[in-house]
Amino acid sequence: MSFFLECPLESISTPLHPVLNVVLIQGRLQLCTEKAVYSFSDLYTNFRSAFRSLRIQQLPVSDVLLLGLGLGSIPELLEKKFRCRYRYTCVEIDEGIIDLARRYTLERLRSPFEIICTDAALFVAQTHRRYDMICADVFIDDQIPDQTQSLEFFEHLQRICAPDGLVLFNCFALESSDQAKAQRLFEERFLPVFPNATYLDVKTNWILISDKKFLI
Repeated sequence: MSFFLECPLESISTPLHPVLNVVLIQGRLQLCTEKAVYSFSDLYTNFRSAFRSLRIQQLPVSDVLLLGLGLGSIPELLEKKFRCRYRYTCVEIDEGIIDLARRYTLERLRSPFEIICTDAALFVAQTHRRYDMICADVFIDDQIPDQTQSLEFFEHLQRICAPDGLVLFNCFALESSDQAKAQRLFEERFLPVFPNATYLDVKTNWILISDKKFLI
């Protein structure tokens, strides 16, 4: 039925998200708020396009840091679509989202997970671990929190990224005003920390990439 009609499965409310809906669409699980889609299984095109462009299977990745979990579309994509199994540290501030991700997605995957309920900016400021790939997908509705788009935040990402590691940062770029904001973020805060950076335009979003060599 989900290929013809949107099938609601669950709706919850949390202190950070008045509405979080889990629905089944085209046989895929989607997590959405009133203004944004947080996860959409293998149809989460932002990161699906990025991983395809990066030829992710060829990169020497073992340990992955996820900032912002959603329903777990990123590890689901990597494991099911790209046949990549990594070790994940998942940082998510909303306990309700963590519970949904565990029940709907993570229990069906074979990759190992460590889940930490805390603020992403606080975590990267305090951790001393290093990661081969960092995927930052931090939103409250359709807004990136200020603390996770600061110069200091990107400096911490650079510090905890392993040598020859990769940072991917998702930002909204649907309208021209959003694209202008993304351009300023890239030029004024991301590029000074990652001087060889580039970005991918994935239609509604930009994925900022710490080093353009990964696209060659």
